[in-house]
Amino acid sequence: MTTHPKLEPLPAWEKTFCIEVGAMPWERFVESKKNLYEHDKVFKYDDSVGLTAFHEAKQRFWKIYHGFPCENKLPSNAADLYIDDVDWNSEIDRELFSEIKSLTDDEDGEKDNAKEMNWFSSLLEEIQAIGWDEFEEAAPH
Repeated sequence: MTTHPKLEPLPAWEKTFCIEVGAMPWERFVESKKNLYEHDKVFKYDDSVGLTAFHEAKQRFWKIYHGFPCENKLPSNAADLYIDDVDWNSEIDRELFSEIKSLTDDEDGEKDNAKEMNWFSSLLEEIQAIGWDEFEEAAPH
């Protein structure tokens, strides 16, 4: 007999993190996650540095939200961390630009890049997320 893990309600602070730090409404976040499965490249992309930064930001937010001291602060130069890597006098390759522009203008080409859904994916649409709106963790005072 297969047992499924019990679904845990989403803490209110995670929604608040998404809205305040991510500057994204919760509903848009949920909808974006649903659309990830349409594009293969999203899952192949290795963004381990971004994932680490995300987890650190989430940890900082959780500590501040719950009133704990936060030792893991952003460096004061975080906004300018890679500014020296920008070539402000770069030349645009007109041929490459035209090629890229023609690809983005081609709607059929974009549809070819979308992952074809198989019979299993239609079952995923029938699964309803539960518990996300049922529990609101009280904010600390």
